[in-house]
Amino acid sequence: MQPHDSMEIVRLSRSDCEMLLNIHKENQLFYSKYIQPVNNAEHFNLWYDCVVAGTHGRQVWVVKSAQDKQIIGVVTVSDISRSVVNSAILGWYGDMQFLGRGIYTNAVASVVDHLFREVGLRRLEGVMHLERV
Repeated sequence: MQPHDSMEIVRLSRSDCEMLLNIHKENQLFYSKYIQPVNNAEHFNLWYDCVVAGTHGRQVWVVKSAQDKQIIGVVTVSDISRSVVNSAILGWYGDMQFLGRGIYTNAVASVVDHLFREVGLRRLEGVMHLERV
C-alpha cells in the first residue's frame, strides 16, 4: 500500500521488533493509557507468534517513513470475523511527533480501503478514547 509519498504501509514483520520497541518506549507516557505495549524483544516475539502470525484474526500494519524506512505508526485490525457480517475492529497509534500532519489519517484510510476492496470486509468498528476528542 502506498497512501502518500512520505510514507509506506507494510505488514508487520519480525524484523520490525527494534523499531516498534522504540516507538513504544518513546511514547509510553501517552499510550500507556490506551495500549499495553510490548516492552522487550522476548515479549515482542511471543506477541508476534501468538497474535500476528497466529490464527487470532488479526493483521498488524506498520506505517514507515518513505525516506528512512523507520516505523512511525501502527494500524491494527483485530477480531476479523468471516461470518455473515464480515467485520473487524480497527485501531491505530503512532509516534507523537507525527500527530497532526494527516499521516495517520491517510494510513488508516488506505488500510480501510484495502480491507473493504481486497479482504471483503463490510463493517469496521473503532475505539475512541473520549479524552482525545
